[in-house]
Amino acid sequence: MPIRLIECGAVQIISATLRGLIVLRLDQVKIRSFSLTAAQQQLSMFSEWLSPEERHRAERFVTAELRSRFVVCRGRLRQWLGEQLGCPPAEVQFGYEQLGKPYLRSPQPTKGMAALHFNVSHSADRGLIALAPCAVGVDIEVVSRRMNLQAIAGQLISPRERPAWESMPAPQRCDQLLRIWVCKEALLKAMGLGIAEGLRKVSLELPIPETGVFVPEHVDPTLQLQLEEDGSCSRNAWMEPGAWRLRWLEEIGQGLAAMASLRQVKEVLVEELD
Repeated sequence: MPIRLIECGAVQIISATLRGLIVLRLDQVKIRSFSLTAAQQQLSMFSEWLSPEERHRAERFVTAELRSRFVVCRGRLRQWLGEQLGCPPAEVQFGYEQLGKPYLRSPQPTKGMAALHFNVSHSADRGLIALAPCAVGVDIEVVSRRMNLQAIAGQLISPRERPAWESMPAPQRCDQLLRIWVCKEALLKAMGLGIAEGLRKVSLELPIPETGVFVPEHVDPTLQLQLEEDGSCSRNAWMEPGAWRLRWLEEIGQGLAAMASLRQVKEVLVEELD
């Protein structure tokens, strides 16, 4: 049976053969959390799905563990996109934006469907994938005793944030550094920017809330120079802090995880795989 689309107001229902009924809402993000460790049989299956370019990337990792984690993460992404689009995972093709953010090149969603956006993050043995009908970014950081956040404070804290951050007690400053890092990574990934382009050009209201939904305090308009070399101005609204929503993914217990999306998103569903 081919993919079938039924529009019901703000809800789009896609019927596919792989996993029965799949619901893709225009105001919803779906997230999968998974281990990056896989049995050899599963690892071989994931590897068979990869493109030659992806296999070449995998071979460039210096250890077998890192190669395996890359293959699992890419395999899980292909698997989920294949489920959503009703195609074999090996047939999913990616393109890359000017700063390296991957996007779905083919197959394209059926006419009438929203574009399918995705983002991936991983830390230690944990991976995250987000699927959404709009720009989305996720970041997870599994805290290690070796992490020295104070050493990178100058790269994380914007001039607008510094007075509030410096007024905090030392233990709170360290906690806030990790939260700033995770939130800004998620937001910059949603925008298609690398951390070099924007960590100190995005400002958050400090202290960052530990629950709920919040918005950036300020986004430096010069970031648009990195976003649009063609001068189309199609992402003008992205420079408005109110365009974005940040959320903690509290359901994911293996580290600190956050998601950034455009404001149309009202609901986030998290699925944890075995």
